[in-house]
Amino acid sequence: MSVNPLKCSSIFFDFTKEKLSQNWQFFINNCAVQIVQKTKLLGLWITNDLKWSHSIQLMISKASRRFFLIRKLKSFGFSYNETILAYKTFIRPIVEFASVCWGPSIPKTLINNLAKFELRVLSIICNKHISVSKYTQTLSDLHLESLQARRHNQLIKFGLNLLKSKRFEHFLPEYEPPPQRLLRNSRSKLFLLSAVRSNKTNR
Repeated sequence: MSVNPLKCSSIFFDFTKEKLSQNWQFFINNCAVQIVQKTKLLGLWITNDLKWSHSIQLMISKASRRFFLIRKLKSFGFSYNETILAYKTFIRPIVEFASVCWGPSIPKTLINNLAKFELRVLSIICNKHISVSKYTQTLSDLHLESLQARRHNQLIKFGLNLLKSKRFEHFLPEYEPPPQRLLRNSRSKLFLLSAVRSNKTNR
């Protein structure tokens, strides 16, 4: 199978002060491969600065374009439960796509952007403006988890499944027990905490 260089692209992750990658170029069959600043990989946008801002903003924009679904349902007289189900089914999965990849490493700015998006959804569902002070209470009243809490729970679930998986357990480093705590006495000698405790017990 031959590779078509016109359908290929290269992206450089260069964090050096000299920006050495400015002079880099890849060739396939004497044809230069296009250099890009961002590329889409399995549904996620990867940028050359290794930040998730671009990908998350696209998710928010795409999900926001589906707000009309909730507005239409409410105009037709659908109940709270039905509009919430529509949100869970057609809107929320967009902003949670592959969250185990980007969720643990996004800055507070992006966390706030996702929370603002969620406030907009709650305001449409409740048909009134929901302020930040009523954010948590509104989620509780509608029996919804916040996006941040769901990302955290999904990450824990993913980690536990990975630990139990016989197929992917080799992806994880071997377990190393934590180092024993050390104590320093008046003569600047180090003693193991376990040894100190055993000595006290023997006395």
